[in-house]
Amino acid sequence: MNWSELEAISLVNLYGGYNEAAKGSKIHVSLLSKRVANVENELDLKLFRRMTRKNSIVLTSQGEALMPLFQQMLNTRASMLNQAKAYLNLNEDSIAVGVSVMLGDLGAGRLMSDFFALHPHVRMTTIIKSQAEIMRLLSEGVLDCAFICVPEGAAFEDYWTKLFASKCGEDQLTMTALAESREMWVGISEKDTIARKESVTLEELRYHCFIFDRWGENEPAGFFAGFGANAEDYETSAENFLNKDYIYRMVAKGAGVLPRMFYDKQPIPGIKFLRMENWTGASRALFVARGYGGPLRQFAQFVKESAGREQKG
Repeated sequence: MNWSELEAISLVNLYGGYNEAAKGSKIHVSLLSKRVANVENELDLKLFRRMTRKNSIVLTSQGEALMPLFQQMLNTRASMLNQAKAYLNLNEDSIAVGVSVMLGDLGAGRLMSDFFALHPHVRMTTIIKSQAEIMRLLSEGVLDCAFICVPEGAAFEDYWTKLFASKCGEDQLTMTALAESREMWVGISEKDTIARKESVTLEELRYHCFIFDRWGENEPAGFFAGFGANAEDYETSAENFLNKDYIYRMVAKGAGVLPRMFYDKQPIPGIKFLRMENWTGASRALFVARGYGGPLRQFAQFVKESAGREQKG
């Protein structure tokens, strides 16, 4: 068996099915199935058993016994690669930072600029991608750290913790809470009569078009579910949030409304943000880092101390 085969087993177990693992890992389902089958044939046993529910699988008793060993092997390999990377980059003071595409302000730009002012020798490369892509690149070691926004909930957090543990080992992951929001705001054109209010209900916005990032596949469903509503009952528009100025011009002209849990505190010409009533969701802004040491360790500590000062303030 090889590393790609062990990783395939870990992914199928993590996602609970071949199709889900293929979608989450961007590896074709037939290739995942072949890699798992190779290990099963080599060991002459079955690792997974299909359930009655379509495409659902669980570990067999033999699979449960072997999975900790497989995971340990993968974690050991990842740790060795990380140590090698840290050694090779010892004199290369550089950090690859991922920032999720969103119009809200997670404080990434300010923290990075403040850190650079104190450590001008450190080269910081910023990668701006969709949140799913940022998480994938981070788990694969392409990124050293990232600023992300996640919905609150043990299931979601356990999922990502489990994913990182399978990729780089539990001891390699550092999470710092930057901010928490239990409110939902919506940006609306100042020309709209509703903009005269300080808060608004979802029903009052029924005939408005809601703008979401085109990379956030589940974002509309999650947003409307937070009000106990269905996305199918409302008009939505998928736009590329990298085109920040274009989105703001759309909203200012009345071509749509922009829901945000975290938004820029600076005034945006032509737009007013209203608090949405009856919102039941919650979200957290996080800084996630892979703990290699060197300048990354310094940056992670700087972010943690800065977040601590803001939360006390």
